[in-house]
Amino acid sequence: MIDFELSDAVRVACDYYHRFAEKQMRSISPEFDERAHESFARVSSSKGEPMVVVAKIKVKQGYETEAEEAFRKQIDFVTREEPGTLLYVLHRGRKQRSTFLFYEKYADAEAFDRHGKTSAIQALFKAIQGLLDGPPSIELYDELGGKGSTPLQP
Repeated sequence: MIDFELSDAVRVACDYYHRFAEKQMRSISPEFDERAHESFARVSSSKGEPMVVVAKIKVKQGYETEAEEAFRKQIDFVTREEPGTLLYVLHRGRKQRSTFLFYEKYADAEAFDRHGKTSAIQALFKAIQGLLDGPPSIELYDELGGKGSTPLQP
């Protein structure tokens, strides 16, 4: 495993989000495994660089519509209130219709931190608490490049 040097802003953002997500996941699933959030401790994004989050959420069969409604409410909030959230895109599995995936892109660590502190994200966790089929998988990535990508300096 590679250990990365973290800027203070990224460390604060990740530490907060890790504690918040862990608290929420423990309230949803007592057998929550801390290793699911190990990536929060090894983020390599520097201050001012975009941060990408991929969240995979599986809900219990029969609760897909209710979960999608909660996710769409969150999307509406993010669209209106979070200018630092550059992308916040919901996907649904073609074969596993009860699996949802969020692809999220933040302008920087501060935008990511602000997102994690909103009352809307807290309301989302509360709304989906009884719908989840296990803890979500939440991973952080550094954007390297591609079509539609923010150009990064090597």
